[in-house]
Amino acid sequence: MLKTRGYVILIIISLYVLYSIFLSEYFIQLPSYIKEAIFIPLFFIPFLDVKVYQKKIRITYPIFIYALILIIYSIIGIVNHAPDIGAIRYYLFPLIAYLMVRYYMPDQFVDKLIKFYFFFYLLLLMVGYYQIYFYRDKFLMLFLEGLLGTEFHTNRIFLFYSVPTIAGTVLGSIMILFFLLDKYKKWLIIGVPVLMFCFSRSSIVAMIVSVLLYYAIKLRKKTFVIIVLVIFLFLLISLSLNYILTDAAFLERLEMSKDVIHNKGINILGKGIGFVSVSSFINEVLIFDNDFLRFIYEVGIIGLLSFLFFVFSIVKNNVNKEMVTLIVFFFILMYTGDIHSMYPIPVIIYTSIAIILRKNVSKDII
Repeated sequence: MLKTRGYVILIIISLYVLYSIFLSEYFIQLPSYIKEAIFIPLFFIPFLDVKVYQKKIRITYPIFIYALILIIYSIIGIVNHAPDIGAIRYYLFPLIAYLMVRYYMPDQFVDKLIKFYFFFYLLLLMVGYYQIYFYRDKFLMLFLEGLLGTEFHTNRIFLFYSVPTIAGTVLGSIMILFFLLDKYKKWLIIGVPVLMFCFSRSSIVAMIVSVLLYYAIKLRKKTFVIIVLVIFLFLLISLSLNYILTDAAFLERLEMSKDVIHNKGINILGKGIGFVSVSSFINEVLIFDNDFLRFIYEVGIIGLLSFLFFVFSIVKNNVNKEMVTLIVFFFILMYTGDIHSMYPIPVIIYTSIAIILRKNVSKDII
């Protein structure tokens, strides 16, 4: 039964992530909704666990409260005629994936999942280097002009995805997992050029800040190193703020959020799940490019607090440099995008959190 459960979880998560291939121009394009059909069986995995029948379901109170609020606000969204009535999947699918890997996946299959992510990483790099080679003359010119040239953000690689930001964030999420596991670390350097040419600024900044934080925690007893890291981080933040204030894309995102807030209004109690969506199935699209605002708009302050309570419960019992680094990486991405609706990023991040917990890669207390 353990093996069966392990294979089912591994296969479903692998297929769900691999479905990215069939949303691209490289293979036969299949309908987007199939990825939801692939994932649904994962909900029934707990019934393959005999402990369910012994009344020992391994669900903590923070998880239960968060999941319950998601269900309630999904019903509120349906009652309020939300344009995307199935949007609960954006929140619930990653949570279910986390639960499966954290509590129901046997140890040997956690290793298999890591190997799958490595395979997927190499697949992304193959496509990325192909795209760089295909547009080599244009990229060489842009590189010589400077990586932050005015035209660079309009000439980017997109891997299997229609949006380069998603491509860069998927790649960055897998890279940060390998960095924290100290596994496949020697392969990370070959991923850096692809990440740079995706020009996913959110992912690049999140990677840099997270890695600096990791070493700041690791070397916290070495004063000189800490001073250097703090100075470097201060310069990075200063440059980022200056860039944000002058970059058209970031200014457009800010105006987009302002427009939604001004015209639609934000009810701190939450309007219901299904109003903030980029789904191709709906006519009315609202995009915040900020997951925290998205939570407040759809699930309300209580929903955001329940989510933070769920995350805090994880960190509280696992205060090590790996977990803190990964959560900071996640929160930076949430601040700069609707991460929960950016398939398959949230499932990769949530399962990465579960993998770090299972591996217990460091017992160093901060």
